[in-house]
Amino acid sequence: MTALPQTTAHLLATARYPAVFNTVLFAAALWQGGWLFILHGVLSAILLYLHIRIDFDRRLFTDFAGDRLSPSDFDRCRAELGLGHANSERSLQQRCTGALKLWRTLIYLSGIQLAVTTVQLVCF
Repeated sequence: MTALPQTTAHLLATARYPAVFNTVLFAAALWQGGWLFILHGVLSAILLYLHIRIDFDRRLFTDFAGDRLSPSDFDRCRAELGLGHANSERSLQQRCTGALKLWRTLIYLSGIQLAVTTVQLVCF
């Protein structure tokens, strides 16, 4: 079953485009200044975290698809590193759904960032 993780990895790879968009919006907010920049700082920190998580997940799903890593081996290693519990009860489909939820959150927050930037540039 390599189609599911491979398709998920390909979709997660598109997060690089919102990353450029987020950077441009942050630069515009920095240039404009004002009190809304505080909101941009918070949004940018959250977006940075999401970009890091999504890129990590993309690499994982690429390894899952290429049979270089199994979800159970990943869970075991994650537990050994103290990064969470070994949760081998999650199916690959549940893992893909969780990763895509992060991707959707990134897209929604990018829309919010665009709205805040628009208000900042038009009104202030």
